[in-house]
Amino acid sequence: MKFLGLLSAKYAYFLDFMFLAGSYLFFFDNFTFDRAFVYTGVTLFVNHFFNIYKIHWSLFSFNNLENHFLSMIGSVGFLLIYNASIDAKSLTVSQVLITHFSGHCVLLALRFVSRWGHFKLRDLKTGKQKNRKILCYGSEKATLGFIDFVLKGPLRTFEIVGFLDDNIENVGHYIHNKKILGTLKNIEDVAIKYKVTDVVISSSRVAPEKISEVLQVCFKLGLKVTRIQENILPDGRSGISNVLRPLNLEDLLERKRVQVDLLDFKNEIQKKAVIVTGAGGSIGSEIARQVLDKEPAQVYLIEHSEYNLFKIFNELQEEYPSLKKRIIPVLLGIENEDQVQEIFEEIKPDVVFHAAAYKHVHLLEMNPFSAIINNINGTLNVLKHAAQNGVNKFVLISTDKAVNPTSVMGASKRICELLVSSYARKFNESTFCSVRFGNVLGSSGSLIPILEEKIINNQPLTITDERMKRYFMLIPEAVSLVLKASMIAESGDILVLKMGEPVKILDIAKKLLLLKGKSEQEVPLIFTGMKKGEKLVEELYLKGDELNTTHEDILVLPESRDRQFKNVIERTEQYAIEMIELALNNDARAIEMLWTLLENEISHKEIKFEKAI
Repeated sequence: MKFLGLLSAKYAYFLDFMFLAGSYLFFFDNFTFDRAFVYTGVTLFVNHFFNIYKIHWSLFSFNNLENHFLSMIGSVGFLLIYNASIDAKSLTVSQVLITHFSGHCVLLALRFVSRWGHFKLRDLKTGKQKNRKILCYGSEKATLGFIDFVLKGPLRTFEIVGFLDDNIENVGHYIHNKKILGTLKNIEDVAIKYKVTDVVISSSRVAPEKISEVLQVCFKLGLKVTRIQENILPDGRSGISNVLRPLNLEDLLERKRVQVDLLDFKNEIQKKAVIVTGAGGSIGSEIARQVLDKEPAQVYLIEHSEYNLFKIFNELQEEYPSLKKRIIPVLLGIENEDQVQEIFEEIKPDVVFHAAAYKHVHLLEMNPFSAIINNINGTLNVLKHAAQNGVNKFVLISTDKAVNPTSVMGASKRICELLVSSYARKFNESTFCSVRFGNVLGSSGSLIPILEEKIINNQPLTITDERMKRYFMLIPEAVSLVLKASMIAESGDILVLKMGEPVKILDIAKKLLLLKGKSEQEVPLIFTGMKKGEKLVEELYLKGDELNTTHEDILVLPESRDRQFKNVIERTEQYAIEMIELALNNDARAIEMLWTLLENEISHKEIKFEKAI
């Protein structure tokens, strides 16, 4: 193989000259040495001009034929002029075309033979290592690139045995000499017949239910399932991790991914000072990333966890090397008003995304004072000093648990929404809004990572109730909708992201087991009963008040339509201040005030208080 490579790389001009001149003299009687020399020289010169000799022979493909075609046209032009004006014994135009076309065929044959020899030698050398056989499901453009990758690249232990295609009319046809062996219904029979070891989902349009079907068969047969990376054009130098990826929960969730156009968002952010609180969290860090894409003047990352701040600061500096000086880490707890005041007076931010919050329902039921001090007091501090320092836009990241709250966490976030709308009334020159959505896949400390860890360790999966449902969305798409919502919001609005249909937690647990190749016998499902503050199904809004916006996946609950605001909004801030004072002193009356403030929105008549420990 190295010998062929050296020949094609170092001696291409010499080899082309020898074979081309030799073919002219051997096959055409009317070619003399001087004519063969001229014809060959012109061809080599024009080939050089069209970069023919920069193409490695062992990697030559049909994609390179365009260069040869252009070279052939160019050299024919030169030779026709030479033939008509200089050559004493002129050839006819047809003779020039035939001989020159034949000459280029010789050059192409050299390259294809070299390529063929390169891979045949490689196959002879590594043939015994080909112990993994791939069955591809799907036949899109990406599939062709993947086949080229297997043929050219480092996947020497892999061999493609064929394809499955959902279109039965395609069965029996060939792709790169590999047969379409059947449809998805035939997967088990095909896998057994051809001793398949790996199934690669090579189409981006495979429905989640079909991927689940593939997984179930492959799990039973002990086959590995991977998927071609989206937006990857593999080549012979790529690593396997750049071409194939393991399946994830997103592949199995039966929901359409939300598409968000954020082109206009750049005008909102470019050359602006932006603060992101809770910047080390899953949502806050993604907000920072998408904001940095729009070239702000500065992004201030406010975070109370030293480790989380260190981690996100380093990640963003690596991802945005040209914006390093614009990324400023701020180690700060938002419950400390003096520190919040100092940093806001120094920055005077244009835009604030307030994502900092305690969010774990069960923990906050056990530590309700922390919910008030961090969530409510922290939000009030950030709101107050953002407003006093002339913020242009303030966006609160809220939650579906704020609707008809049954938990301290949900109640605290509902108070935060009311505070934001209260400030919208007091400061007309700025826009204050809240964006409410449900669970996001893979956020730190959330359900999915916890279930995955238990599956890996073969620990039972504890689910509170088999009927429990939750809304789920991917972090990037949730944040994109947050940014879009901030653009279309009017001051005082609560915007709600549509998240499709709620998904059963039980179904998610079973899909995760399938993804990890585990059975319910290995990892049993245990139902523990609902914990205090939990709901069977979360709500995103009280139906009847919602309005459509300019984006189909964003609804708005404007203040004028929210019946509850008019009764409580005027006294929200004063109530909140008194509640915070009590919470700071571990006074149980703070919890009573929390629910009293929301008494018009919830049905609780007797609030049980579990003392923080």
